[in-house]
Amino acid sequence: MISYHQARYEACLKSHYPKAKSELLSKFLKQAPKDNAIYKLRILYSEKNKTVEFIQYKQKNITSLIAIEDNSLDYQWKYADRRLFDKLKSKLKSEIDILIVQNGLVTDSSYSNLIFEKKGNLYTPSTPLLKGVQRQYLLDQGIITSRKIPIDTIGEYESIRLINAMQNLNESVKLNIKAIEHNYVP
Repeated sequence: MISYHQARYEACLKSHYPKAKSELLSKFLKQAPKDNAIYKLRILYSEKNKTVEFIQYKQKNITSLIAIEDNSLDYQWKYADRRLFDKLKSKLKSEIDILIVQNGLVTDSSYSNLIFEKKGNLYTPSTPLLKGVQRQYLLDQGIITSRKIPIDTIGEYESIRLINAMQNLNESVKLNIKAIEHNYVP
């Protein structure tokens, strides 16, 4: 999986700082804490500086999703500044996440890519805000299929899973499709 992170890191660096030199992410992993906790590696970088942080990871206990349409969100790359998501979630309980819709199509939740299940088949929206590494891995392995998922068709699916780099398909939060609320106005 590190090769997926490396590819995204290099693409982002090239997009934002074309003259910056990339480094192997495996080099930073050697600095990880040596206890039994689970950590996520965060690298904050600019053209000349890099800050490496290890943040203890705790899986969110999501019990439902609220569909919110916001056509202005742009999250092609991972950013440390997540105020846009915080604003959308500000009035919600911690166990509720948002399902972001743009132009009538499902994209992502605030912290994960989405997988919809229908008759044993797994689908991910072809319109994600962020093309996550776990999502790309599952696509490359042929485990999931990318497709447009209009918000008004999600009732055709049985369940939804929330995946990210820290939650693979087997560890992901899985919810009944009825755990998604529509027509919420933040």
